[in-house]
Amino acid sequence: MKGSILCGIDLGPSGERAADVAAMLGRALDLGVCLVHAATGTPALDPRTDPAMRPAAEALAARLGARHDEAVRGLDAVRERLVRAGARVPSARVVEGRPWEVVVREAESMAAKLAVVGPHARPGTVRDRFLGSTADAVIRHAACPVVVATGATPLVGLEGRAIVVGIDGDPPSLAALRAALELAARAGAHVHAVCAANDSSIVVDALAAARALEREVKGSILWSAPVGPPAQVILDEADGCRAVLIALGTHGRKGIPRAVLGSVAEDVARRATVPVLICREPD
Repeated sequence: MKGSILCGIDLGPSGERAADVAAMLGRALDLGVCLVHAATGTPALDPRTDPAMRPAAEALAARLGARHDEAVRGLDAVRERLVRAGARVPSARVVEGRPWEVVVREAESMAAKLAVVGPHARPGTVRDRFLGSTADAVIRHAACPVVVATGATPLVGLEGRAIVVGIDGDPPSLAALRAALELAARAGAHVHAVCAANDSSIVVDALAAARALEREVKGSILWSAPVGPPAQVILDEADGCRAVLIALGTHGRKGIPRAVLGSVAEDVARRATVPVLICREPD
């Protein structure tokens, strides 16, 4: 698994969690972690600025410049902390632009194996029901799988632990299963595939697809098909086997009909106590 992990951080608690998750994955997979923080650029002061407006323009430029310098210092501190914890951090950059666009662009330019972001949810508002806009947009637009650094439980390594994958036989869930099998093989983890469906034919088809993929990648899958609401079943199975990661697929549709990520992926990513790996439908 050549390449690096791109981690977008906001220098708040959500970003700290994302950095820790990225470092854990980097150590497990022997990948470097490249940090990026999106910030507003410092505008160049136009020499034609009206003298009467110049003091205000200079004050704004000074504030933005100070904010940029503060972000650089904060990012350097995160980098030093991760390095002390044993992670390889080849770069830590402050880049101008909207956060989700910066993460997607940087991940694509470096051919990242994974992108890691915080959930960025706003507590105490109606948006508690959804992931924050940055995480949602990164998932919908990134070419690589995205890990949402949900949860607050202490992070342990992947070795010897479970990765729970929710599958239904559709291409996105099989992409998530493939990613989980590759991670497990690299990090010494094991994969537990979960299919919750009222229609037994879906379970049969999902199992057949999972077994075919298992043979293709020469992996090993534990299988269960509990009865119940899919999101709750996946969360319960993850708790029951003390999983360190949940993997899911999403069609990543745009617009209102897609209900953000799709109800199962969004619900799991919002409520999970461990990080969630989300794969879009292959192009």
